[in-house]
Formats: sequence, structure tokens, C-alpha cells
Amino acid sequence: MRHSTVSFLALLFFSTTLICGILLINAKREALHTTTVTQPLSTATTTTPRLPVPRSYASVISLPSPKLKGAVSVEEAIADRRSRRTFATTPLTLAQVSQLLWSAQGITDQVGGKRAAPSAFDVYPYTVYVLARSITGLTPGLYEYLPDKQALGDMHMPNAVQQFDASKAEAVAKAAPVTFILSAAFDKGLKQMSTGTTGSTYLEGGHIGENVYLETESMKLATVVTAGGVDDVKTALNIDPAETVVYIIPIGNRAPQASPTPKTNL
Repeated sequence: MRHSTVSFLALLFFSTTLICGILLINAKREALHTTTVTQPLSTATTTTPRLPVPRSYASVISLPSPKLKGAVSVEEAIADRRSRRTFATTPLTLAQVSQLLWSAQGITDQVGGKRAAPSAFDVYPYTVYVLARSITGLTPGLYEYLPDKQALGDMHMPNAVQQFDASKAEAVAKAAPVTFILSAAFDKGLKQMSTGTTGSTYLEGGHIGENVYLETESMKLATVVTAGGVDDVKTALNIDPAETVVYIIPIGNRAPQASPTPKTNL
């Protein structure tokens, strides 16, 4: 009798544990299902991407073809790279600007359309605007770099330099003969990226900035990446609302080195 009672209690305990386990598993499945339905992993399924509107240009200016071999090795450019905040008053040439733009977002694969800087899922959300202050053969104003054509699109803004100078951009950017403005359309990759685009887009801006740094060093020019006043610059230059200005990169010839103070015998 005692043995039967123990067996019954053991069976009851086992059955109760099994039933509780099944109920717990079903509850977790229901909770997971509810979370999946009400909180989708990808914003692309519920959000309509905000993308820049197609643009028209006053004119399109073809740029000289970039060189694919320089006199400075990658290792030398990395070793010598510095942020240089002073510029000579001499203008840059279109050939120099073309080379720098190619290093930022130029096409490096004519078949696949890949660019100089890596981009997650080949989205390429960045646009490079060129604020031309002093470029030989180019009217001052705002231009958009067109990687597919290796060209500049005139943005119809003859007063762009004055508007930029009235903005809250850093002073160093207002002293350079040319300034690159990197602007990103963060929604451009929503369909490809299930976890959002913010992190990868900012990382891509860093890739572009470092390319410009190294190309500038190779060409013995001066540059520094800045981010001061980016929102105000976007407003001042009437950049598309679907874009976010991330980097402002002034570039110029290096300022002459100050002559050392001569030693005197006293």
C-alpha cells in the first residue's frame, strides 16, 4: 500500500511538472509571436523611406580623369597624414579637385559600380557637394559631384560662398579654396538593412573622410575634417531635407612654413 502511494505521488509530481513546462513553453511562444507582430525587426516594412528628390543642374562640368598611380605609397601617406588647418591663398585646379573627389566617392568598378569607399550592401547613401571658392576655371558656387560621370553638377547657387560664410561652419572651412560637404540620405538603405542604417552610414562617412585625408597627403595638400555647424550649413545651402550633413572637409594648398627666427650673437 505504501509503495503504491509513493508511486502515485511520484507520477502526480511528474505529470504536474510536465504540464507546467508545456504551459510555460506555450506562454513564451505566444509572447514571442506577439512581439514579432507588434515590433517588427525592420523599420523598412513599416516606414516609407525619405529620399532626396531628383535634381536638375544649370550645367554639368566634366572633370579631368583621375590618376590611378601616385608618387607616394599608401604607407607613406598613412605615416605622414596630419590634420592641417591653414591654407595658402593660391587656388586649386580642376585636376586636383577631380582627384580628391574620386578618392572620396569615385567609381572604381565600371561594371559593378563600386566606389572608392566601402558601403554596406552597396547602398552609397552619401552625396559630396563642392563649395568652390577658388578653383581655377570654375565659377564660385555650390556643385554636386556626379560619380557616374566624373563631373560636377551646378546647383544654381551663385551666392553659395556668402551663404556658407554666414553659417555656423567652423572658421577653418571658411578659409579654404574648396570645401567638400558630405551629406547622407540615411533612409536610402532601409530596404537592405533590417537593423537600421544609422551606425553603418556614420561609419561610411569615416571611410570617405580617411580616403580624402590620404589622397590629400599624397598630393601634398592640406585638409582637416570638421563637423561644426553641420545642421546650420544644411539650412544655409538649402540641402535636401531627406539628407543629413555629416562632414565638412576644407581643402587647400599648404600654407608656407614660417621662417625660423634667425639666431643672433648677443
